[in-house]
Amino acid sequence: MLQEWSITRDQLSSITTDNASNMKKAFQGLPCVWLSCFGHNLNLAIVKVLKLQRVESAVRACKHFVQGFSHSWKRKRELKKNQRLLNIPEKSLIHDVVTRWGSTFKMIERFLEEQQACCAVLAADRSSWHLMPKDSDVRTLEMVCQPLGPLNDFTDLLASETKTTLSSLKPVMEHITGILEEKMKMMP
Repeated sequence: MLQEWSITRDQLSSITTDNASNMKKAFQGLPCVWLSCFGHNLNLAIVKVLKLQRVESAVRACKHFVQGFSHSWKRKRELKKNQRLLNIPEKSLIHDVVTRWGSTFKMIERFLEEQQACCAVLAADRSSWHLMPKDSDVRTLEMVCQPLGPLNDFTDLLASETKTTLSSLKPVMEHITGILEEKMKMMP
């Protein structure tokens, strides 16, 4: 790679890659500092949170709920009716993609936005009550959604940058740390 870009070893001050062992090994022994990719580390941390048993269970309940609506044209129709009655913007529920935590966040966020209209649909159909997430699952989803919102915005911003520097990450890290500390204080 260095040869392809005509970069000599003495021109290197640091290298940033993901945390894969092959990347670490490839740049081991070079006379520069290896920095792990911030975006990759952030992704790993968020995925770890989503794998916590309580969170994973709540997300699974949310997925089940969303699937229950996506597989029924009657529920979709009733959802639109309830959205109009409640004066809520008519938005569809969102499925997540297993490999993208941002899509899981968007699924949870949309579920929470549309929860009142969706639950009214299920309340009217006794055979659908099994789709209703437990109150504890909804509370967990609300707690997870709060810190993920700013992190999702940040990763979207980070992904849109063509050149991200350490100096641009520091203020964002301080902001994220502040948000997370505040959210942790609020948790029961």
